Amino acid sequence: MLTEDPDIFLSTAEFAVDATYDGATAVRVIFDNAYMEGVGIAGTNPVATGKASDFPAAAVGKTLAIGAVNYVIKNRQPVDDGLFVLLQLEVP
Repeated sequence: MLTEDPDIFLSTAEFAVDATYDGATAVRVIFDNAYMEGVGIAGTNPVATGKASDFPAAAVGKTLAIGAVNYVIKNRQPVDDGLFVLLQLEVP
């Protein structure tokens, strides 16, 4: 299991961005909104990686504001040992 402080990996001086979870809680995430295309379907797939402790299982259905965009958390998946989670996002 990772023994380093997880906040080291969520530095805004590197890749992370500030976000607001559920309208009130300040969090940091690594955000990706990559364009995808295939099998006649094209669009973006917004995802965010954050600390599992910031996003409990009940996070699904709550909001995550990144910049000026509000997303709904559609899915929460543990990453590796579960210290971080991958959040599938959707614009409502």
